[in-house]
Amino acid sequence: MQAQITAACALHDEHRLVLDLMAVQFMDSTGLRAVLQVQRDLAEEPGGGIVILGATEPVRKLLKLTGLERHLRVFDTLEQAETALAEATLAEAEEAESTGEENAGGGSTGPDRAADDAGPT
Repeated sequence: MQAQITAACALHDEHRLVLDLMAVQFMDSTGLRAVLQVQRDLAEEPGGGIVILGATEPVRKLLKLTGLERHLRVFDTLEQAETALAEATLAEAEEAESTGEENAGGGSTGPDRAADDAGPT
């Protein structure tokens, strides 16, 4: 399953995934490991990652028992899941832009800083 999901994401050049677990009534460590590996693979790209849609009670119990409920985001509706992915992507883009501006300015804080560096007028 893990390899198929990762390959499908790569084929479509997509690094964000809503993983629908509504029909999953049982998951063991193998399934959990596959979900975590897909999360790691997708998270290597900016804005990448997964959210889980409709985890059943047995899956939710497993996530809670393993402590992964704090690391994997679970939503009840597709709209909530898609919104969460979009917001995460936007936040990551804003953070990258902010970091890029700080690094590109050679340590300056913007136009006011450039005027201060010019000396008295």
